[in-house]
Amino acid sequence: MTKHILFPIAITALIIVSLGLLAKKYQSATTTPTNKNQTQEQKPKIKINNTEIELEIADTPEKRTKGLSNRDSLDQNKGMLFVFPKGSTATFWMKDMKFDLDIIWIRDSKIVKIDKNAKAPKTGTPDNKLTLYKSNQPIDYVLEVNSSFTDKNNIKVGDKVELINFQE
Repeated sequence: MTKHILFPIAITALIIVSLGLLAKKYQSATTTPTNKNQTQEQKPKIKINNTEIELEIADTPEKRTKGLSNRDSLDQNKGMLFVFPKGSTATFWMKDMKFDLDIIWIRDSKIVKIDKNAKAPKTGTPDNKLTLYKSNQPIDYVLEVNSSFTDKNNIKVGDKVELINFQE
């Protein structure tokens, strides 16, 4: 008689455990894309007019010095945001760059200057022959994007900028 009672209990327990494992597998399969979307949405971005640009952040002296140097390209609608102490002045050059850029200077959430189509130097150009790009006033940020990006997206001096998912 004990066999007759234990057998259905064992089968029921096996079914419950199997259903639990299936439910857990289904739940993790359905939540993974949501987590990826949340991660995507939480990446820092800058919005200028109706254009959103996904950002890499250069907020240390080492990251600012390296910048986009030695890279072959920059994806469309991506850029590098250089973070400076509020009210700083800055000078940029295109040392070791392999592609042309637009350099956007930002102060108080507004574009104050744009250097369009900053040219990548020829390999072997001595440092003292590199063009220097300077802020003509104190700035908070510099945004580097692909060359002609500002023209293609009608971005101009005076436009407001909004930082999204960005913590200083």
